[in-house]
Amino acid sequence: MNTFVFVERLLGMLAGLAIGSVALFTSLKLALAGHDRIAGVVGGTTVIALVSAFIFGNSKPETDSN
Repeated sequence: MNTFVFVERLLGMLAGLAIGSVALFTSLKLALAGHDRIAGVVGGTTVIALVSAFIFGNSKPETDSN
């Protein structure tokens, strides 16, 4: 594996971890402050967006090699 590709993937994972952690921490603080619905929206959309980005972001469309 190319070193640049490895570093790029590692930085992408770390960025996803940072974004997810900040969003979930914000969701926790909102829930503790009594804003349950907003906390659910922030936490839920963050998890859905990150999971879908990691699942669908790395998949490449198949091309027909005929």
